[in-house]
Parts: sequence; C-alpha cells; structure tokens
Amino acid sequence: MDSKRHFRRAYGAFYADHRDSDALHQAIDFVCSPRVPVHGCMFALGLSPEQLIRFLQTGRRRDRGFAVSGSGFLRVEVPPSPGDTLSHPGPARGYLLFNSGTEVACLIGLPTDFQYLWSELRRYAYSEITGLYLRTLEFKKSLVTISRERPQTTVHVRGFTANVLWEDGQTVKTRREWFPLAKPVPDFFLEFEQERQWLRSIELVVRRNGREGSGRIRRDLSFTCQRGFLVFWGTAVNAVIRTAAGHHGLLQNRSVFKSPTRAARPLQVSYPSGIFEDKRQNHRLIKVLRQLPDSGLSVFHCNPFLHGALVDYSDGSTYTIWVTDNCAVKIIPGLKASPRSLGRLCNHIHEHFEEGAVEEISV
Repeated sequence: MDSKRHFRRAYGAFYADHRDSDALHQAIDFVCSPRVPVHGCMFALGLSPEQLIRFLQTGRRRDRGFAVSGSGFLRVEVPPSPGDTLSHPGPARGYLLFNSGTEVACLIGLPTDFQYLWSELRRYAYSEITGLYLRTLEFKKSLVTISRERPQTTVHVRGFTANVLWEDGQTVKTRREWFPLAKPVPDFFLEFEQERQWLRSIELVVRRNGREGSGRIRRDLSFTCQRGFLVFWGTAVNAVIRTAAGHHGLLQNRSVFKSPTRAARPLQVSYPSGIFEDKRQNHRLIKVLRQLPDSGLSVFHCNPFLHGALVDYSDGSTYTIWVTDNCAVKIIPGLKASPRSLGRLCNHIHEHFEEGAVEEISV
C-alpha cells in the first residue's frame, strides 16, 4: 500500500501543471528515485514544436486521440487502445523537451506511461522521428569531456552491458558487469578497450557541487535516471546529445532522390584491421543483416567478395551492400535511403557484427 501511495504522489507531482521548463525540471528531480525512476529517449525530430502540435492533431494522429499542449516544452497524451491497460486510469502522459540549436528532442515520462507513449509516437509519427545511436568511442568522447569542461564534476562508471566478439571470431556474446566500487571514466575505458568488445549500455554516477545523479544510458540514447535528475540531465545526457547531434548530419541526403547531384552518396563501415581476410566473416555479416527487423536481404555472391541488396520494408529505403576489401562494408544507397533507415542499418552492423567507423566514400 505504501508503494502505491508513494507512486500516486510521485505521479501527481510529475504530471502537474508546470509554469516553465525550470519548474518541470525541478518536479522531475523531486520525483526521481530508485522507487520511481524517470525514463527517456533522445531522437532527431524533423518538426518544430509548433509543427509537431499541428501534426499530432491532424489525420490518423487525431483519430488515435493524441493531445498535445504547451510551449518551451510539450505535454503529450494518448489514451490506451481498447484492450490495453496502464497502471493508472486515464491516458499515458509524457513531456517532449527540445534541445536548442539542434534537431534533437527528448521524450520523458514515468515507466509505464513512457513505454506506452513512446511506442505510440513511433507508430503514428514514424516519418518524423529518426533514431540516434552512439558507438563506444562516442560514449568515451562524451563522458571524458564532462570532467574536462567542468572541474567541479566527476563521472564514474558503476556497471555496463557490452557485446563481445568471442575467441573464434564468429560468435558475439553479451557481457554484463557491475563494479563494487565505481570507476573513473578514463580508467574504465582504458580497461574496456583492451578487449574486443563494444558498449550496449553504461551505468553512471555523476557528482557535481556536492550533488549526485545516477542512471543508465543505452546506445540508442534511451536512458533511465534513478537519482538526481538535474545533475544527470545537465551533465551526462546533455553531453551525449551534443555528440549524437554532431554525427546526425552524416546520414542526411544520401539517396539518389535526395542527393544534390542525383547520384547516391555512399558510406562505409570501416575497421582498423582486415576482418574480412577471413572469408567466414562474409557469411557472419549475411546472417547479421538478415536479422535486421522489417527488412529483406538478397545475396548475389559472397566469396571472395560479398555483394547483396537490402530493402528496409519500414519505409522503402534500399541499399546495395559490398565487401570488396578486407577492412570495410560499403553501403550504396538506392533511390530512397532515409536518415532513419540508414542510421538503423549502420547501428545494427555496429551492435551485432562489430563496431567500426562510419565514413564517407569518395566517388
């Protein structure tokens, strides 16, 4: 009973009317605790707040029952569909926050509301939402920069989840570790990089001016904060937003249709070592690409070179896939190749095959 009462009080404070962004942040900070964690996800949004309000109140979004209001930040609501249930009466609620100077937005909510609302937003505003992803090197860059720029701030790693390429070079396994004593970020990455592994999520403790925040950030830029939201948001979350926003432009205007020259602008995922010297890696890459959800892969040949065609059924994007040297996977966009689809494809290769560097190909 105490737990339910505590949640009701937290829910009321979280979703009360807030006069401005500062009041909202203070309310989230007050509510946030291990018993009531705050969930969020950062993504690129192709609409301004005013355009998003109009978008969610027209067409099938209006029929679905979306309600949105506010300025500076937006309060978004959607009622549960018939047969769906929430942990409370009424609609699922959340807040959309906007990062000034970038296209990055963030949806924040309490656990059940956030998961339901985020799922419905992605379904009904799919064309306007582009996922953002961070590689291990970008996590490191973001987190190391915090302490350098803010001498009164320290960042430690409490635990992590990673993918590890096993000794046979053909198997990827998941590794989870929790440290009895949190490690400073530089020490953590120094040890982490000694093995062939890459991050899926990282658990952080941030201390600033006597206050502490803690939470987990995943490579798809979803996060959970268990304590000290203002500290966690103002340091770790803002740092990864800046890094992700800086890389987002690389995926823009790659298709034949969008390219200024009406020629595809290819990319490659490159590796420092000749991973494809072992031709078995061609077959492993094929297996990984066939696991990309809502897509289809055709393979024309795979030895000594890999040549395939991939269709993303979620929005009709198409790609030609080539492995013609030992160090890179070349991705040639077709007539359509949305930034959302291209980011999803590159992250899938990074997460389930092996992390590399996304680079421009000179044509």
